[in-house]
Amino acid sequence: MNSPLRTFILGTRGSHLALIQAEYIRDRLTACGPCKIEIKVIHTRGDRETSLPFNRMTGQGFFTKELEAALLAGEIDLAVHSGKDLETTRPDGLHLAAVPQRADRRDMIVARDPGYESGLRWGLAEGAIVGSSSARRIAQLSFYRPDLRIKALRGNVPTRVEKLRAGEYDAIVLAVAGVRRLNLSLEELQVVELSDHEFIPAPAQGALAVETRVADREVTELVRLIDDTASREMVEAERAVLKKVGGGCQLPLGVCADRRGESIALAAFLGARENSPSEKPRRVCVAAGSITGAVDAVVGTLTRPVNADSSSAFCRRRFVITRPAEQVTGISATVVAAGGELICYPALQVVAAGDADQQQRALAGLPGYDWLFFSSGNGIRMFFAVLNPEGKPQEIANRVAVMGPGSAAVFAELAGRAPDFVPAVSTGEGFAQEFITRHGRPGARILFPTTAERRGELERTLQEAGMVIEPLVVYNTVQPETGPVWDGRADAVILTSPKAARHFLAMAAIPAGAGVVSIGPSTTDYLIKRGVSPVNEALTHDLAGVLEALYVHFG
Repeated sequence: MNSPLRTFILGTRGSHLALIQAEYIRDRLTACGPCKIEIKVIHTRGDRETSLPFNRMTGQGFFTKELEAALLAGEIDLAVHSGKDLETTRPDGLHLAAVPQRADRRDMIVARDPGYESGLRWGLAEGAIVGSSSARRIAQLSFYRPDLRIKALRGNVPTRVEKLRAGEYDAIVLAVAGVRRLNLSLEELQVVELSDHEFIPAPAQGALAVETRVADREVTELVRLIDDTASREMVEAERAVLKKVGGGCQLPLGVCADRRGESIALAAFLGARENSPSEKPRRVCVAAGSITGAVDAVVGTLTRPVNADSSSAFCRRRFVITRPAEQVTGISATVVAAGGELICYPALQVVAAGDADQQQRALAGLPGYDWLFFSSGNGIRMFFAVLNPEGKPQEIANRVAVMGPGSAAVFAELAGRAPDFVPAVSTGEGFAQEFITRHGRPGARILFPTTAERRGELERTLQEAGMVIEPLVVYNTVQPETGPVWDGRADAVILTSPKAARHFLAMAAIPAGAGVVSIGPSTTDYLIKRGVSPVNEALTHDLAGVLEALYVHFG
């Protein structure tokens, strides 16, 4: 005679999203074999205290303590949490039995039309009122867009969206995973999904965590059937950073982990804490052969004290940068004035390239293009050299998109006006996706002055969205036959593009013990793949950001 099936009690919070997550776990478990699971709602402190913003609440475990207490008391057999709510230390007798396959970990901006401005970062109008009570989101919003007005926002996801629709906010920030799990309609609202490299998510965001009693082997063995090893590994790496830095919801910390071949790559952002307004926001990207190695390297950088006197960061220090002297006059003057030395080691030689007849035909037909695209300052300089060999500023009537603030400055210098579109994240993928979201129009004609060695991802992405992109080769970059005279000593090496990094590593070596500073995510990604770690990435992808990264690293 068969024994009756045991009924497992699954504990969850009572919000609509929490119930959807609990039902998902129930259905996954019942699909693994015969079992009965009942859902029990348990109200937590975070559910009850809805008037106080998260970053004002004291203590920890706002959404988990009552569930864990019920587990320990035997009132429930397993508990389902949002991974980002779970404390980094388990109560005695409980353990994390499963992390199912992770959903999208990114954040999104959701805005009303009055708060939306397509030409500005994230599509947010200047001075827009943005709703969030997350210390991490507030820190990143305020750093990149200090003009924004942040207003506390509580309530479940549908309530937050209704507050936005009612005009209490111009925009709000939500987790992509939550919106998708709810299948929530955002009709008539503007949505910008944020790159997780630019706007770093909370540790374990997008993941669910299933907690059980250590002594209850039956339920633990059942729950482990839905554990996803890859998701658990990355979630544990992110949570390890949170635990070592020390803090919970009140900590302005973002961490995202990825496996790159045999290495673990970690990117982290730590903003200034409310009680330490003089703290400098910092960002670091690391690759290591183990989770422990990556976590230790990230935490060491994030928690290193920064001297309030910026001159101490540069005094008697020597930095090497992969650009010619005429492109780095501002950063050079700052370093030298503080008693440091900046050595220019150009790793790229820019040469004219392309078919002259094709170039002239493109210039003659310039009014017929809806947009001009530039992915680098070199592309802008060489296009203007073709457009006007005399080197005078030239007016461009077309709408212009450029990738990165440094390139935007080059265009403004040569054209006498600002470009019409600069993406928030300086990668080809970010450039294309954000442009499609804000300005994508099937059939739009785009002229793309570029290099002979372009990779083509940006073009393909735009073409798949129905746009007509016409590449125009105007230059190429080659490795100089010989590098400048340099004795190989430096406190830091500053790498200003993926190709500059590639050529530098072929021509020279990063000195032992030297810091590495990357100008942006594409360069960082290349370095991480080459095994260069840790990398201090500029928070703003220009020379001003490089200077700030040096200050944080050496201050």
